[in-house]
Amino acid sequence: MDTHEAVWISGMLESGMGTVVAARIKDGGRKAIVGVFVVDIACLGVKNAMYESCPVDDYRERIRGFYEEEFAMEPVEPCCARRLVVEAIAYAQSLGFPPHPDTAKAVRAFEGVESKDCTRSFTFGRDGKPFYVQGPHESGLQVKRILQQLERRCGPGGYHYLVQVTPDF
Repeated sequence: MDTHEAVWISGMLESGMGTVVAARIKDGGRKAIVGVFVVDIACLGVKNAMYESCPVDDYRERIRGFYEEEFAMEPVEPCCARRLVVEAIAYAQSLGFPPHPDTAKAVRAFEGVESKDCTRSFTFGRDGKPFYVQGPHESGLQVKRILQQLERRCGPGGYHYLVQVTPDF
């Protein structure tokens, strides 16, 4: 029988952005199916996703190494990690933003986990409105498209945003 583990960046629910890592442990604890999700709780949903199948030791070493040294990670019930990812996708889609294309693969890490088993509730947006924060790899053109979509979906004043003003914006 498969077991599941999940972690996310401490404080991500308050900041509105963070990484969720889920693993389905298979083959008697030897193999991990890993899904990594960069989740924008405030607006865009799953901005990036990665799927990997690897030895469990490799997965755990990466969690200990990169995530624990670079970011404070905290364990979370896998059902709550799934619920956050699923609801973030739904929120973003309601605004007209699709999830990252690799999300469908990455959610394989949650196979056998039910989000309905999570008793936590999550709040999306900020102060009752979508809140877009420009990512470090989003160009001025991408920012314009995102803001135009928010304007279409939410109307004037129906959202908040924080962007870097550059010559190409």
